[in-house]
Amino acid sequence: MYNDDILVVSLDVHKKIHFAHCELKSSAKSIGKDFSFPNSASGFNTFFSEVNNRLHHILIKSVAVVLEPTGPYWKPIGYAVINRGWPLYIVSPEQVYHQRIADDPSASKLDKLDPKTIAKLFRDGKATIARLPQGTFRELQKLHREYIDLTKKLAREKIQLKSILAEVNPELASFFSNVFGKIALAILSTAPTPPEILALGIERLTAIFKKHGNGIIGRKKAEKLINLMKSSIAVPQKSAISLLDRTLQRVSIYRTQIQDVADSLINMAYPWASRLTTIDGVNIRPACRFVAELGDPSSIHSPKALVKLASLIPKEFRSGSSIHKKAIISKKGNPYLRTIAYYMAISCVKRNHRLSQYYKHLISKGKPKMVAICAVARKLLMIIYHVLHNEPYVPEKVGVGLNKHT
Repeated sequence: MYNDDILVVSLDVHKKIHFAHCELKSSAKSIGKDFSFPNSASGFNTFFSEVNNRLHHILIKSVAVVLEPTGPYWKPIGYAVINRGWPLYIVSPEQVYHQRIADDPSASKLDKLDPKTIAKLFRDGKATIARLPQGTFRELQKLHREYIDLTKKLAREKIQLKSILAEVNPELASFFSNVFGKIALAILSTAPTPPEILALGIERLTAIFKKHGNGIIGRKKAEKLINLMKSSIAVPQKSAISLLDRTLQRVSIYRTQIQDVADSLINMAYPWASRLTTIDGVNIRPACRFVAELGDPSSIHSPKALVKLASLIPKEFRSGSSIHKKAIISKKGNPYLRTIAYYMAISCVKRNHRLSQYYKHLISKGKPKMVAICAVARKLLMIIYHVLHNEPYVPEKVGVGLNKHT
């Protein structure tokens, strides 16, 4: 007869080989020998066969797989476990490290011992259910991670471009408030150095200003730039000019790719993101990015769960019954979701009357601006939860903190 215990299967995942340990949740008794299996289809078959043999041997139906999500290597086995219909749990590398030290202060990382440490964390209730997006939501998350990667690459190229300009044409960098605007980039692409700008002449330079400045900016600006170039301190070299040209090309490529990915995000996420734009202050692009990181809204079962997922739950430091440090924001959830929620909250403070009132109320109570923004972000997440679960956004229902019930 089957019993109600749970077989805990803990994994330490790696690029080529995974290590597995099986034990009972109730007693921590090991079931069978620990084993390893390759990160491949045949290896996964071996893994499932080994676990099923143990389940049949001890007459247990329930199984829980728990692992430490290391790099990208855990996702294939993670999806295989979920597709098998088994629950998948995760523990953070930080948790594994501290548990290992707590068990043995002189311990070092050992692949054969880490699965037991991971199993102990699960038994102690420190593991969380893994959220691996499926179908459209999986594609959305991949698109969004690509979007983030491209924006980081673009930021690095922009830093390099400014560095090159300090040598090639420092006056141009000070002349334009934004050297990545249409006019500045057009001039850099055509004539990056002071001698080349002077060689263009006033008429051709004026034409560039008018073409890329929508006809509003023209001859006067061109004359100022010409005069500035006559007393330039630039010392351009061929190598620096070539580097500038290649950097400009990469900036253009990354901008185009970012726009393409953003368009794809909007097209795929629009059915859900369009609901969020009914909230004053929430625009379509951040709404789509939010949906891409959130995944299936139906998998979130409460506003508090959404706030926790976005890592916007205050965390206190306690010793006994005393609090010795100020509460900080827990950062164990999704960092991308937290960042998007934070910037959406800033937008809402400017454009959403109710959330702006709430922010001003917090500031009047002496809260620092960042703390107040985080509080607005938490309230915004609660609103988002209801909107994504097909409830209309009703501004009057949003509390602004003027009494204890709001």
